[in-house]
Amino acid sequence: MVNQRLFSLDFSLLCADGIPLLMEDHRPRPCQPRPWLREQKCPTGFWCHEGDDDSSYYCCPRNRKCWFDLVVNRCHLPPATGHGNKAMRRFYYDWTNDGCHELTYTGIGGNENSFISYELCEETCRENETANLLLTLMSIVICLTIAIVCLRKARKTILTNKNGSLAIESAPTYLI
Repeated sequence: MVNQRLFSLDFSLLCADGIPLLMEDHRPRPCQPRPWLREQKCPTGFWCHEGDDDSSYYCCPRNRKCWFDLVVNRCHLPPATGHGNKAMRRFYYDWTNDGCHELTYTGIGGNENSFISYELCEETCRENETANLLLTLMSIVICLTIAIVCLRKARKTILTNKNGSLAIESAPTYLI
């Protein structure tokens, strides 16, 4: 059961990327990070936020790094302490130094690169680092390719002539 204190919070503060998955009664959907039952698992596109106790475990949207919701590997996300008032010992994976490090998590917000134990962090990230890095690099290439295609298409603007017919003109290019 989701803790009553969650009702007093702005739901947009509970997850790093959007609001938690809500049930029909507008409460955050509870979950278990390592579920035994299917109904305890978050659906595709969400991850199980681990708060300070079982009552603050709820489904958050995955960290999205591309326009079409392609998820970059959780082990490559930056460490995030959150913005609550707890002080919980967690671990995050630093892929630039190839290892797990301690993090003080505050219980609200944060991202998926937060593990309850050093062993779980190492098992999840370090043992699969080659595959994780390849997935992240492929995701970046795909995102950049789509961004280039979208920017090229955005250069063309559809305008209506005085007589009502459509005319396509190139719009100025802006550097981002």
